[in-house]
Amino acid sequence: MPPFPTATRRRLALAHILVLLAAGLALPAPAPAQPGPPALAPQTARLHYHRPRGDYEGWGLHTWDGAAKETAWNAGLPVTG
Repeated sequence: MPPFPTATRRRLALAHILVLLAAGLALPAPAPAQPGPPALAPQTARLHYHRPRGDYEGWGLHTWDGAAKETAWNAGLPVTG
């Protein structure tokens, strides 16, 4: 089968571009960016820990060796957020 004439190829390319543009216009606008978490003070850490059932009772953060608030192994820092 011989290739399409140049004019036909141009029309097909233009048709493809128009279809792609139309498809792009039909897409919903992206959601606005969410602001990030607030900045932390120096010498501060933020930890994210998620339990699917939300059962955080009895769980805490254990720190040692020079932490600002060292904990005993049987009593971690409580959840604050």
